[in-house]
Amino acid sequence: MIWAALLEITSGTMSSRRGQHISRKACDGCRDRKIKCTWTDATSCAGCVTAGLYCTFQTTRKRRGRPQRDLEKFRQLKTSGLPNDTSGGDARVYLLPNAASSVTIEDLCPMTTFHSIIEEFLENLYSIAPLIHVPSFNSQVSECLYLKDARFLCLCLSICAMTISSLPRKASIYLPGHYQSSREMVSRAYQLVIASRLATSPDWADNPSSNDMNCSLLLGMASHYTQCPKRAWSLINESIHCCRSLSLYHENGYKEMTTIEIEINKRAFWMLYIVQIAFHSTR
Repeated sequence: MIWAALLEITSGTMSSRRGQHISRKACDGCRDRKIKCTWTDATSCAGCVTAGLYCTFQTTRKRRGRPQRDLEKFRQLKTSGLPNDTSGGDARVYLLPNAASSVTIEDLCPMTTFHSIIEEFLENLYSIAPLIHVPSFNSQVSECLYLKDARFLCLCLSICAMTISSLPRKASIYLPGHYQSSREMVSRAYQLVIASRLATSPDWADNPSSNDMNCSLLLGMASHYTQCPKRAWSLINESIHCCRSLSLYHENGYKEMTTIEIEINKRAFWMLYIVQIAFHSTR
């Protein structure tokens, strides 16, 4: 009974407005008195005729929507490239390069800091993560290959992240002024690697290289060291995918490789094996 009554009332209301002309613009008098503005002739509405008022449209209407100052703020944000959402509470905003630009080492840290971090890695961490051929790597860094080869750039960024996360006592030496912790710098390196991959080879996972595998492995270790386990597992799984795509679990996968490539890929395979077991034990 109740539903029937409601239905009858609703249908009655809808039918009562059917066929009526709805005014799109009310005159000043009807707007101020908040009454319906119904036109009887071409010069004035019924409300103004009854009240003996001049029917005018001189009052400036208030624009609907958010104030104009908010629109100007959004335009400034778009021009400067800043994200609209600053609700994180941190006033420091680090911009990522867009797809039209290229990622560089300077997006992570100054070049002097970069070279110091690389020296630290070769001196103290290479023995536990021997994923590069040192003479070749030094030659490529001196030739600034990271300016031409996006995959080598990602490898350099990953080495920086792994070094900073592995040496927390020395983090204050290598962290530029706009990073408060090694975790922030590792996250920044991860974001830059993602940006570089999307800008240069968005389908890299379909045909990964050894550099891609080592990059994801080093970033996964760095994320694990800085208490980001979910991202660490995602990156390790990424590296395992690269390992399988390169068939490093099978002897035939090494047939067309040079001696140096064979050695580096074997080290990466066994590091993945060890890291996977170690990560499982800490879950």
